[in-house]
Amino acid sequence: MLGHLYMNNYHLFYRILANNLLAGVTNNLVWFALTFWVYLETQSVLATSWIAGTFAIMGMLGGFVFGPIVDHERKKTALMYSSLFSLAAYIVGALVYFSYPETTYLARTVLAGTLGPDYHPNARGYGG
Repeated sequence: MLGHLYMNNYHLFYRILANNLLAGVTNNLVWFALTFWVYLETQSVLATSWIAGTFAIMGMLGGFVFGPIVDHERKKTALMYSSLFSLAAYIVGALVYFSYPETTYLARTVLAGTLGPDYHPNARGYGG
């Protein structure tokens, strides 16, 4: 009986670990896709550096937030918190994405301020 319970805990831990690995790979791919898309739309290295800086700062802040959790909680609990936080972040991102029309994304971001007031993503000949 105890051996069966012990094996079930490991199977659950490995499933949570695989979920956390999938979430980490997904997060990195989403950041890369965002950076690549912004570069294709703006041809601005400055805009992509803003995104890279944001990614680095978010990683640093995530270390401050999740570091104490990892130190004081069990591995399984810490991985569950991480997975739930990623899920919540994707849900909030999806709600923001679907609540605005497509044309407002680039024009209303920090990137528009970086590119100047004359930038329009559909204008011909703009590309730096």
